[in-house]
Amino acid sequence: MSNKTIILGNFFSSSLWGVLLVRGIISALIGLVFIIDPISAMFILALILGLFLLINGILVLVNANKVQTSKGLMIAYGVISLIAGALIMLQPFVAQVFFLILIAFWALFTGVEQLLLAARAPKAAMPAKSLAIATGIISLLLGFLLLIKPSMGVAMIAWVIGIYLLIYGLFTIIVSIFLKKIKMPLEK
Repeated sequence: MSNKTIILGNFFSSSLWGVLLVRGIISALIGLVFIIDPISAMFILALILGLFLLINGILVLVNANKVQTSKGLMIAYGVISLIAGALIMLQPFVAQVFFLILIAFWALFTGVEQLLLAARAPKAAMPAKSLAIATGIISLLLGFLLLIKPSMGVAMIAWVIGIYLLIYGLFTIIVSIFLKKIKMPLEK
């Protein structure tokens, strides 16, 4: 198996159906949380991000003296991570906006990835290919929407993210079930 296969994977391999099923279920469940309680979901994500940055900053600073090169860079990174984490914990709304920007770029990347995978898919994977194209287009639309119209408000964006994750999860579950039925080996 080449490094290319390990990194990118083969979306249309029947041996990966279980991974896709779990990915779809998790996406759909998180989507439901965003739809049912959008403000709390966004607030919790902000706090998780702040806590992560605080812990990351501490770990980087603790380990900065263990490196021989770039010690100053590691210290700067650790301090910036600590400051960012503290600011996010104190001002979760700022974190929500930052998080929405991250989600926008993630959705754009996912959309491009899905469209590229669909373009490489064989004709035998046509139903899965069609769903990958739909997922790619939906992902791109969400990414552009979040970058172009951030004034929509946190709740509205949380609902959009929730609906997106629910649709993405359901499509991925369907693709995984389809892939379980066909016999397509992993690319080598």
